[in-house]
Amino acid sequence: MNRPIFGIVFLILIFGADVQAADAPRRTIKIAGFGALTGPVQSFGINSRAAQHAAADSINRNGGVRLADGATANIEITYSDDGCNADRAIALVRGIERSDALVATGRFHH
Repeated sequence: MNRPIFGIVFLILIFGADVQAADAPRRTIKIAGFGALTGPVQSFGINSRAAQHAAADSINRNGGVRLADGATANIEITYSDDGCNADRAIALVRGIERSDALVATGRFHH
């Protein structure tokens, strides 16, 4: 194969891969949070939820997360109120465990 044709084939392969990745649907990374949105320490949960949403918004606004396979993903945050109640917090964690969330963040305050 002569060099000009080899170069053209190489460029087609490179740009074809980029077009394929750009056409791929964006994925979603789900992060489930929990904390006290009500109760005596609600300010901790409210601030934690705000910080997580602000971080996700900033990441998503800047193009999201580049995954190992070249695809990109947005971060989606859900945040649930444990009401400063141990039984509710445990139930939330068990529910998150059964969900499609990648990770759970939270802290039970008593």
